[in-house]
Amino acid sequence: MLCAGLLVVAILGVVFAMRHEQKRERQAGSLTELAFLHELRTQAKRLSEDTQRLRRERDELLGVLTKLGELLERCSEASAKRPR
Repeated sequence: MLCAGLLVVAILGVVFAMRHEQKRERQAGSLTELAFLHELRTQAKRLSEDTQRLRRERDELLGVLTKLGELLERCSEASAKRPR
């Protein structure tokens, strides 16, 4: 009878230990997922900021190219009007 009681206690101990370990693994997994999601959000924010910066630079360069085009057109018109 004592042996049967000890066997039941041992089995219950193993079952509870396994459940506790599974719970810890799930919690660790969810923490890992949270860290991963946080990293993804951080990268998305950084990429968004980089995209905005690149758009501003593109707009500035387009402005410079437009001005250069206008100046070249003026030079062409001026040279065409000059007598040779």
